Amino acid sequence: MTATAPTISPAAERVRYVADGTYSCPTGRLCARVWDPARDTYKVFDRYYCTTCSPSSWGDGEHGGGFRNHRTAGTVARFSDSAGAVVHTSTAPDVAPSWWGWDPVWTIGNC
Repeated sequence: MTATAPTISPAAERVRYVADGTYSCPTGRLCARVWDPARDTYKVFDRYYCTTCSPSSWGDGEHGGGFRNHRTAGTVARFSDSAGAVVHTSTAPDVAPSWWGWDPVWTIGNC
């Protein structure tokens, strides 16, 4: 069985790979890190534009993920489930808890 790479729609401003899970996040961005089993490394999506996006194939209970909210101070990102209920909010500047699972997240509103 072929591993499925995580994606996001609409497309991120920038996508990059980090070997050890350590990553930075440029000012004005919400950066989301997820395990990519197709490459056996972490994939980071940098979001700049104020949109709601839908992650796909982000569920990996083994490796976890994370985010860095480096938007303008006070900007609130919302992570919602399949019913549209907010399951987590992040007020910039902020970093995900030490272990972050993407399983319940169906949409991300980065501001």
